[in-house]
Amino acid sequence: MSWFTENPWPVIVILGLVGGACVASWTSNRRASWLAGGIAALLVAIGLYFYADSVVTEGERIEQDIRALTKAFTNKERERTLGFFSAGAGELKSRCETAMAWVEFPNGLDVKDVSVTVTNDNSRAVSRFRANGRVSVKGAGETHAASRWEFTWQKEAGQWKIIDVIRLNPYKDEKMDYFDPRQN
Repeated sequence: MSWFTENPWPVIVILGLVGGACVASWTSNRRASWLAGGIAALLVAIGLYFYADSVVTEGERIEQDIRALTKAFTNKERERTLGFFSAGAGELKSRCETAMAWVEFPNGLDVKDVSVTVTNDNSRAVSRFRANGRVSVKGAGETHAASRWEFTWQKEAGQWKIIDVIRLNPYKDEKMDYFDPRQN
């Protein structure tokens, strides 16, 4: 059912077309059943839109966490940033702190192409996303950087926490070192 609440538009469009066809049929022969069917289809489409908008899936929660994490990271909010990581991910926290000390993002990060796959009865997830923007590295100047990331998440005490991070080449599915200086 998660695909339905994350993207209800195909069903809404179909219901809109059915409703429009029913109303068009009603205008030509004035049978009340056509008008009732058209109104019913349009009302169901409207209800479906508001229902899907009110439901927040686990994938959408993780997407919100990704955006909050990148904002906290670029604003150098240490405690908030590290709070997204699992308690058992000490090495990842250390690398994150190192990155926060080395880099500045004068214009923030633009997060795009977020995809989330939730597995194991909603207890594990893998997210992939792009983070692009101007970056200033200590001692190396400022440049535009494109990056791609894969995070593995685990649900701990009702919260999604990061347990693994992989930096990917922005153009192909190859792993890169976290601090690889190659220009993108």
